Amino acid sequence: MTLLFPTPVLYDGDDARFLRRDGARLLPALAARGNQGVKVVLSPGPGSPRPASPGLRASTFADWCNPDFWKAFHADGALCYFGFSARRFLPVVRALRAAGLRLALKADSSFGLHRFPRHAAIWFRKCYWVARERHAPPAALAKATLDMAKWIRGFPPGDMIPYLKSFDAITVESPLAADNTRDWLRRHHRPDLAGRVLFLPHPVPDDFVFDPSRDTKEHRVLAVAADWRNPRKGGAVLGRALGRFLAAHPDWRATVVGARSDLVAAASPLATDRIEALPPLDSETLLPLYRASRLLVTASGSESGPIVAFEALACGGSVVFPPELLQLSWIADAGHGAMASARTPAALAAAMERAAGHVPAPVAAPPVPPLHASEDCALLARSLATSSPGSRTAAAATNHDCTE
Repeated sequence: MTLLFPTPVLYDGDDARFLRRDGARLLPALAARGNQGVKVVLSPGPGSPRPASPGLRASTFADWCNPDFWKAFHADGALCYFGFSARRFLPVVRALRAAGLRLALKADSSFGLHRFPRHAAIWFRKCYWVARERHAPPAALAKATLDMAKWIRGFPPGDMIPYLKSFDAITVESPLAADNTRDWLRRHHRPDLAGRVLFLPHPVPDDFVFDPSRDTKEHRVLAVAADWRNPRKGGAVLGRALGRFLAAHPDWRATVVGARSDLVAAASPLATDRIEALPPLDSETLLPLYRASRLLVTASGSESGPIVAFEALACGGSVVFPPELLQLSWIADAGHGAMASARTPAALAAAMERAAGHVPAPVAAPPVPPLHASEDCALLARSLATSSPGSRTAAAATNHDCTE
């Protein structure tokens, strides 16, 4: 089986960065089972750098709208990272269809909070913290208010349905988002599309497991972010929460990973001697820390997954998170984490206290599969193989399941 992973991000010449995220995480699992995968990204134009890795391909948007471009891959299907609101990619989807591929849509958890009044406050806070990445607080508040007005209006079903029905499977990153998306589609009289929705989290490498014969859990809290200077990541909140928790637990330590992680340590004056600050690390380098840490804590105001939560969970840890990351509630419901009552130091420290007192025995497999890349690609292959007919690749996907 050959799967494509079209991701509308401009290629900048850094193969390693592009091969660490999104659909590229499924490439090793496919290759291990004799299958193939290619991550396809956008090229700024003629003369732009070209990827050296065979698992990565950069091409123009005009190419993406040409069925012959997709036919040249001789692929069976594609997992499209276009999102629910990316109807501008409808010409691309039509080209993929014309090339005879089975299609799955990959969307984050955001749509699972749309058009549901019970999530209004959470959605507003998420909009604000995303806006704070580029704007000062007054402008960010105005931007969040505008985004909230769009949220209330919602996606017109007349525009969305033609887009969504082009896909054989509609994948989202949390059970909550999957349930809400199904409800939204049924509300607009499309139970056929609701039946195509499935939970497909960010894939975790297959070797991200906890092996009791090899690994030992420590009284350690782990926090990971790309850049703690980003206000969305909540570095100051996390730092003060760690200070409260560590002051009450002298036998615990914390490791904070990410650019300027010393800022988080500086916000924890009660226990700075037990907080280790490390620079940004890739997932493979983080693996020993995932296996050793009992808790992963995040104070982020908005995330799609996040990937680090799935990685820690697969390695037998528990996850602590604020209510802004409501899409992670299934982890707490399964007994492998705790959701804070608010995104404040006191509430986050209290959630860490609850999780530390009820940390389950580390497991060799994640509690709510699928999480590993091989399980993700097997589920994807089955969903494409059993979806509604209409493509030449239905039999191909059935005969080349990546679990072979």
